[in-house]
Amino acid sequence: MGISGLGECGIWSREQETNMDYYGLIPKFKFNRPLNADEKNNQLKYDQRFDLNSQSMVPDLKLISMNSYCMELVDKYYSAKGFVSLIGFVFFSSYLISFSLIVIYTIPNGGWGSFYNLRFIFFIALIAFPMALWMIYLLKTEWFAWTHYPIRFDRKNRQVHFFRLDGTTCNVPWEKVFFTSGLSHRKSFNQDYYISGHILADDNETVIDTFCLPATHSDRKQLERHWEFVRRYMEEGPASVAPVVNFCLPIAGKREGYWFGLLYLLSAYNGAPMFLFPLLFALSFIFSIPRYIAMVTSKVPVWPENIEAQCAAAVDDPYAIDASSNPKHPLRDLFRKTPEEK
Repeated sequence: MGISGLGECGIWSREQETNMDYYGLIPKFKFNRPLNADEKNNQLKYDQRFDLNSQSMVPDLKLISMNSYCMELVDKYYSAKGFVSLIGFVFFSSYLISFSLIVIYTIPNGGWGSFYNLRFIFFIALIAFPMALWMIYLLKTEWFAWTHYPIRFDRKNRQVHFFRLDGTTCNVPWEKVFFTSGLSHRKSFNQDYYISGHILADDNETVIDTFCLPATHSDRKQLERHWEFVRRYMEEGPASVAPVVNFCLPIAGKREGYWFGLLYLLSAYNGAPMFLFPLLFALSFIFSIPRYIAMVTSKVPVWPENIEAQCAAAVDDPYAIDASSNPKHPLRDLFRKTPEEK
């Protein structure tokens, strides 16, 4: 038996995500630059349908809500939230403790009046202080920021609305977004491919803004499954994607709760052998603490009133779905056996 053997149709399926890719958050995307060859060669066109063969589309546990007019997803940094701040907190705490011990040790051995002691403390601080500032910067990318940076696909008005990292919003016509799985940077071994939505200048060449769809994968081909989920919603309507939607993130207008955050981290190990559960639970528990701190210290994004009005669902909308329709026992579903295991 594996952890969450629900497979592609299970609520805890996260087939797309493999690594923790923070590019765009750290470091920031570069703007006012031309599209490169990789981005052009891997453009995803809104009017081009991919043949997924026997594979299905996947919302990939990134959907917040959907109705006939609008679909809202999280950003690509949401899934791994807590990892960067954990690193920042551990190293910053280590710096404070180490520096404090050095100072405490120095006082009984010559005190502050010793020029040698003062010079030694100043030398240590000079080396460690820039690193401490960098760790604070890492903490600020997740703590005291925003709980998530949502993206809305408005099929009624053919618009895409997204939150920037500074909390401002941007609206752009669906057909004007240059979607691509090509990267604007050199891919390192610990980074995934992802789908960028570039906003181009009037020359259709210069990138002036960028947002990312939430799915990431080490295999670029697998991103087509998530892209088709978004593309078919916009081009073919909600009926084309509704069958694969069976779970919505319970974060619309509110912060993620601790227990759900822990379960969400555990879901990243979907399919792992059950005997690894103690280790995976311990890792998830460690990451869940800085993740929860990030949630409680950050602001909840609020859409402008005009966008909310455009995306409001009809009372009798047959495709309206949000977290209120989620299964009532997500923990039980996390450990359900797959059909192959039964």
